[in-house]
Amino acid sequence: MHHDALITHVVAASRAADGAAIARAWIASLASRDMRRRSVWPRYVFLRHLPEHAFAPSRVFNATRCAVCGLRAEADLVTPAELDDDAFWFRPLNVPWAAAAVEHVSGADDPADVDRGRAVLDALAARVRALPPSAQLTELEKSITGALPSNKLERTVLLEALGTAGILRVGEHPSYAEEFIAYDDAQSRMPAERNKQEWAYPLRFWTGGDGISESALEQLRSS
Repeated sequence: MHHDALITHVVAASRAADGAAIARAWIASLASRDMRRRSVWPRYVFLRHLPEHAFAPSRVFNATRCAVCGLRAEADLVTPAELDDDAFWFRPLNVPWAAAAVEHVSGADDPADVDRGRAVLDALAARVRALPPSAQLTELEKSITGALPSNKLERTVLLEALGTAGILRVGEHPSYAEEFIAYDDAQSRMPAERNKQEWAYPLRFWTGGDGISESALEQLRSS
């Protein structure tokens, strides 16, 4: 499929999605540990402000990729079968996999899981608030150990989701909560420390001094 047709499809799918239900599924997953349902909300946030656009060659990376979204000029949609066969919830955010996750999410969440998930979210937020301004990403990840059943990779992906949504805010580096960050921009913004470069944008720049956006947290919590 040509880039432009795929983008038209993805934009329509993301605009049609039930964002509140997707957010509740993420909250419920904090209690249920359903990683597939946990994966959808950050991908929805990532796509929510994706603009309709024509393919524009990257000026920073390989020119076979689009400067806006990172896709090649020809790309395929991800099928439900591919979703079933792949641990896509651990993939870096990209347009085809994010679109598939958002488009094919289904089912309702147990209200009890949503309530228990909100309690977990509150506990996570309290632990982050307790960090000193000097805290780095390593301390951030360690601070939520034990707050919910998880391994290190799960905690990393969870924190990156909160960064994508602007809950773990980074002052000089906008999140995807209010605008789509172009591929060339997001992927070229790198901290000097190599260990931080492995984290997703924008969380790779977070320190304890950035803290939490209480308004963004409440918006998620009240979904």
